[in-house]
Amino acid sequence: MSIDSAMPSAERTQILAVFMEPASYKVRLVEELRTVWNGSLDVLYIGNNLSQDWGFNPKNSSNRFLPKSSLDAVREVWRLLRTGRYDLLHLAGWGHPVLASSLLTAATMKIPVVLDTDTPLPVGATNWKSMVKSALYPTLFKFPKVFLPAGNRQAEYLRHYGVEDMRIRIGKMTSDVSGIGAYSARFTPEKKSAALRKYNVKEEVGTRFLYLGRLEPHKGIVDLLEAFQRLAAGRGDVTLLVAGSGSLMKLVQNAQSANSRIHYLGHLKDDLVWEAYNLADVFVLPSHFEPWGLVVNEAMAAGLPVIVSDRVGSIDDLVRDDVTGLIVPAEAIAALVGAMDRMAKDVAVRQQMGEDARRLIGSWTLQSQASIMAHAWVSALS
Repeated sequence: MSIDSAMPSAERTQILAVFMEPASYKVRLVEELRTVWNGSLDVLYIGNNLSQDWGFNPKNSSNRFLPKSSLDAVREVWRLLRTGRYDLLHLAGWGHPVLASSLLTAATMKIPVVLDTDTPLPVGATNWKSMVKSALYPTLFKFPKVFLPAGNRQAEYLRHYGVEDMRIRIGKMTSDVSGIGAYSARFTPEKKSAALRKYNVKEEVGTRFLYLGRLEPHKGIVDLLEAFQRLAAGRGDVTLLVAGSGSLMKLVQNAQSANSRIHYLGHLKDDLVWEAYNLADVFVLPSHFEPWGLVVNEAMAAGLPVIVSDRVGSIDDLVRDDVTGLIVPAEAIAALVGAMDRMAKDVAVRQQMGEDARRLIGSWTLQSQASIMAHAWVSALS
């Protein structure tokens, strides 16, 4: 796809983009951006493996890491902007000191800024942090020319702080759903049987639930283990697969030792992640806080219905209750047990939800996200 007709003089248009870390989906997104953007695109990452080990090494000089010191990183972005080479700065949020300072630096230099965000409206009572944000954000948010919120809940966050609709473009944050869909189509029953044997999972068990992600308290891991224990006490046809790493890894391993129907698959990368989705019947994400939840995109691309808490930031766009999955209140274990039990009881409904999920996520491709971003750049440069 090309946007020549909309873009002013591709030969002289140079973009500097600053992202947090080279997450797999972000690296793929940058590749897609290079196919749709006709000008120059230089990419900086603030750090490597900030949230987990991504196993990434920059392949060329236009993809590189900033200095580890935040002060040195701020100086480097300032130095690059001061060269006058760049027509626009793209920032992945404002919460990190490097991002916030880059936004202010670009504003003083009159360089247009496009800012993307996955931050949803906060949950809970007002505290001192929200009061500070209410005082500062309406002014800070005047600087970007265009905002790219991940979805509708994130757009509401911006409106809450006074950003006008004319500066908002829904970014449709996503992962490599096309790749996952193609992988799933090639995932034969023989491959599934072999993978289940690899993890010592009984193939004849009726419903396999999957959690995949960081093993941290805010992800609702404790709730999920408790809910599954209650569910399994009344049903002999359910299994829980858990994949990921984090501070609660030992807790999951202990749960596996105590219950033969809980299987810890370890920390998975690359195709093993896609394989895990294809071993399951239902995906579960019971987070207490989740700005977006790209695993929801991925699970849906593999044709899985999802059970998510009402604090998962992607639900307004992706999870239609009783259509593509089920939404339960966060921290409500009884409701989570009920949702899991319903999925286990009604195979036909579960499978229909999975098909509906696959259809809905079909347009949420990295190619589509890259095109939205490129057109936002054009709008900011106009």
